[in-house]
Amino acid sequence: MVAEQMPSFRGGGNKEIMAYIQQNAHYPADSPEGRLFASFTVDAKGHVRNPIIVNGLTPGADAEVIRVVKTMDGFTPGTQNSLPVDVGLIVPITFKE
Repeated sequence: MVAEQMPSFRGGGNKEIMAYIQQNAHYPADSPEGRLFASFTVDAKGHVRNPIIVNGLTPGADAEVIRVVKTMDGFTPGTQNSLPVDVGLIVPITFKE
């Protein structure tokens, strides 16, 4: 869902989300460099729900990103007609050694 006002993470958008994941994810030893895409919903209360990997890299990298996404807090929910709503997000995550 696209909202009039998209959710924000700690005062920012996708850049802050990707930075948080990259800073908190531990590069799995079995993972080559590459990119994966994580999808999740920010609910009307600002909580992360239903994180999944849309396009994965390796089982280890995928699991690590899911682990980190589940720890994310600090979202301001998206709004539609001035009311908080659930909004789905997809973010690309790049793994580099």
